[in-house]
Amino acid sequence: MRRKPNTNIKSDPERFYSAPNIQIDFSNIDCAHPSQLQSEEANNEAAVRKQMDAAKNSAHRTVFGVKLNDCELIDLSGLSLLIQKYCQPNQLTILDLRCNQLCSISELPAFTSLKYLYLHGNELEIDCLQFIPLQLENLTVHGNPLSLIVDYRTHFINHFKELKHLDFCPITKNERKWAENAVVDLTVKRQNVVLQKMKTKGQIDEYREKMKQEQQKQKEELEKRMKKDQM
Repeated sequence: MRRKPNTNIKSDPERFYSAPNIQIDFSNIDCAHPSQLQSEEANNEAAVRKQMDAAKNSAHRTVFGVKLNDCELIDLSGLSLLIQKYCQPNQLTILDLRCNQLCSISELPAFTSLKYLYLHGNELEIDCLQFIPLQLENLTVHGNPLSLIVDYRTHFINHFKELKHLDFCPITKNERKWAENAVVDLTVKRQNVVLQKMKTKGQIDEYREKMKQEQQKQKEELEKRMKKDQM
């Protein structure tokens, strides 16, 4: 299995979440399905095994995070079996799947303790997350076809009641209040939006700036709506 060079660029997810007890890194390995990684070792296999041995003597519950970003994945077949090499499905709290080619994520409901889910830079449509019964606190979906939908943010705020951050942007009380009363139209899409897969630092910086501008615009629109409703 070909392993791509590590650019050592600290990504948004790595800055954003609190590290789990044990993080298993399969990032930057060319494969179409997690099942192809079953016989592979993680990039940090030795460190993971050492941490797992130490955790056996701990009175605290061990939680795990798994990195599968930048792997060219097209689906998640075999994900549960791969995870079970290291932990039980209900011990997984962080899953990083950004910058792949995923069109389906139907395997995710098995991971009932999942709190942080990074899906940006894939090929997901809005229906992919419609029936995912997870209590997510942090979710990223920008850079997917679904992010072309004008009301996608409102939709996910309503769908995931425990969500605290969406696309690295905090969900405010006013935004949640607005979302609860909003009529969401999932058919209206933005025009002339370029979806980018964030493979290099230059692309990451460029895309981040565009998202920042887009989020500011959404915030201004939201404030205008709230003021109008208060009149």
